[in-house]
Amino acid sequence: AAKKLFWKADKKQKRFMEARNGRALAILRTPKQKTQAQKLFEEIVSIDRDYEAAWYNLTIAHLSLESNGVFGQFEKMVKRFPEHYDAHFKLGASNERSHYYPKAVVSYINQLNVNPEHGRARFYAARAAIELIWMGLEWPEIPGFEIALKQNPKRYLPIQAEAYLSQKLYGKAEANYKD
Repeated sequence: AAKKLFWKADKKQKRFMEARNGRALAILRTPKQKTQAQKLFEEIVSIDRDYEAAWYNLTIAHLSLESNGVFGQFEKMVKRFPEHYDAHFKLGASNERSHYYPKAVVSYINQLNVNPEHGRARFYAARAAIELIWMGLEWPEIPGFEIALKQNPKRYLPIQAEAYLSQKLYGKAEANYKD
């Protein structure tokens, strides 16, 4: 139903990019239509280079297609719209999924710098940071981690304990669970 309504709006006014974007989103949700949606998003951003939502949706289409170009799309997205509310997070998640932990942590931290209240970026940054420590790298400064640790200890204490264990700080790890 939504696809039909957006299609009608698009036909009435060719330059109504929001209608085209909505139509592409509806198509993206349709099974076996992701490539068609991606092409439509590409058409939209070629017409309106500053339409942030269409750029973001194009990257999501690449992500849903598990495209090899997903990293390039997210990198373009964060370069073009560095203040986007979620793009750095999605780039981090893509990097983490591919085991590029240093890049993932940087992306998550960038997301927290843009959007300090992002629901998952802090936890994902901490989780990926554990991998950095196991790789012999330093624990990064994650904005708001200490506050989150106090507000939600069940979620963050295990991560902190894992960080201590990986650094062979056994006393600190044990102390986490005594408090």
